[in-house]
Parts: sequence; C-alpha cells; structure tokens
Amino acid sequence: MLTFKSDFTFAMSLSNGLSLLQHATEMAKALVSNAFDNMKVQKIVARTTPHNIASVKVLAESGFRWVCRDNESCIDLFEILRS
Repeated sequence: MLTFKSDFTFAMSLSNGLSLLQHATEMAKALVSNAFDNMKVQKIVARTTPHNIASVKVLAESGFRWVCRDNESCIDLFEILRS
C-alpha cells in the first residue's frame, strides 16, 4: 500500500456534470497556485480511484501527472511539482 506524509489534506467528491468539472478544475488550480505561491510547497500529491473519471480529468487539467497505481488498494497516485 502507498503511504506518504502530508501536511495538508483536501478532499472533494465529484459527479460527471460539466459545470461541476469546470468549477472543480478552477478550484484545484487555485489550490495548487496558492500552495506553491503562498505556502512554499514543493510537491502536491493526489490520490483517486482509476474508475473516478471526473477526478482524473480534473487532476489532468490542473497540471497533475499520473505517477503509479497501487494494485493492492487500486488507488492511482498523481503529482504536480513546483516549477
């Protein structure tokens, strides 16, 4: 099972409505920007299940890249690094 230390946790639940996806993407981008600009975070890690297509889309559109899948828990790991 994948484990990691986190200083900040944010969770959201999405359905596949287009408006919700747009708002969730805007919110994710704003959180990433704030974390990098104001909190001096170097890396943000996100986790979701592979069948949660809405969350995968939001992460991809927010600049996250897929890292790996933990086959034991069936969780996909995404990350975005400070540029």
